[in-house]
Amino acid sequence: MYFLYNLLLILFLVLTAPFFLFKMLFSKRYRQGICERFGFLSKEIKENLCESDKYILIRAASVGEVKACKFLVERLRENFPGYKIVFSTVTPEGYKVARDLNLGDIRIFSPLDFSFCVRKILRIFKPDLFILIETEIWPNLIKEAKKTGSKIILVNGRISKGSFKNYKFIKPLLKNVFRYIDVFSMREEQDKRRIITLGAEPDKVVISGNIKYDQLIDIETKAGNKEAIYKEFGLKDNDLIFVAGSTKEGEEEIILKAYQKVLEKFPKLRLILTPRHLMRVGEIEKIFSKYNLEYIKKTDIRKDSSSVADTDVILLDTIGDLIKAYTIATITFVGGSLVPEGGQNIMEPASLGKPVLFGPWMESFFETAELLKRTGGAQEVKDVYELADKIIHFLSNPKIRTAKGEELRKAVLSMQGATQRNIDLIRKVMN
Repeated sequence: MYFLYNLLLILFLVLTAPFFLFKMLFSKRYRQGICERFGFLSKEIKENLCESDKYILIRAASVGEVKACKFLVERLRENFPGYKIVFSTVTPEGYKVARDLNLGDIRIFSPLDFSFCVRKILRIFKPDLFILIETEIWPNLIKEAKKTGSKIILVNGRISKGSFKNYKFIKPLLKNVFRYIDVFSMREEQDKRRIITLGAEPDKVVISGNIKYDQLIDIETKAGNKEAIYKEFGLKDNDLIFVAGSTKEGEEEIILKAYQKVLEKFPKLRLILTPRHLMRVGEIEKIFSKYNLEYIKKTDIRKDSSSVADTDVILLDTIGDLIKAYTIATITFVGGSLVPEGGQNIMEPASLGKPVLFGPWMESFFETAELLKRTGGAQEVKDVYELADKIIHFLSNPKIRTAKGEELRKAVLSMQGATQRNIDLIRKVMN
């Protein structure tokens, strides 16, 4: 199976090389970290290595996974002071966030999953512990890490419905890979069932919850002063604000149709819309034009906040400001759920005590959504009409809105503690 996997990797590299070489010529993004991706560390990193140092290696993919590691890295430093942490990321955006959050003593781009690439990196650090975040299942990397003597743990493990369907085709390979992993620390029951179905040994699999939720403890502090946020967005503290966050293709038109229906009853309602991927901003601007909606981009507000007064919609085209928008929201919607995309994390607005709406496709956060739905503050909507009706319901009943929001906040608090549970598992693995 490994031979076949490596053969396919080489074939993929040969076929895609012209495309990536072209991209590298014209885009810094594709050139960034290229040496590390092939296993060559920079001179600066090499000069700071010491033969006697002991290492913990963490691999996370992109921005979401990297942010989730903040508390985990802090706890690792507290519990394993004799170790240096090497934090590796896949994307340039993830690398930037890791650097900004000061995650790890050494930060590198993750090597490509060719044996000769991963072997170079692993032989340099010889990590005693290798932590994979979420679904970073790379056969050669895992096999070579075990060869160097690493204990391997999958933290915050999740297997989405789509991934599960695709992974079934390579189940024999995965079963072989999984035998090298010491512990699978999964988010929810369905993640546990799926990883076992794919070949993980049941006695190695535990449910520890989602480490992302632990970051919600001080989320209001991180977002900043409310008064300052209102000013930053050019809004007032008595404005009614509907925030639609992490929207995917196909959802914006549904949201705008619902928003226009709500405007008939609440003509002063403001909308802050945030696409999941900022590369879609231009596409969304065309949709606004189609609906004859006056809008302003967040980047333009920085130049002239007074211009917000004449617009209905704020298009959030900046990274890291969604949590600020949730903080001043009256009611929220979380995207990736009105289209079959598996949903997005609804915990951020819930932890702030904001009623949250979402569509029927929440497979990636199924158990979380079911728990929060019991409070009445998180509700599922199926179409334009249900979305408009729920928004009107919460806007028309401020007392209910406040009470249900508080129930949501308490429910989120009850779901925290995953980081410490993972630290306890790591202690057992290391011992």
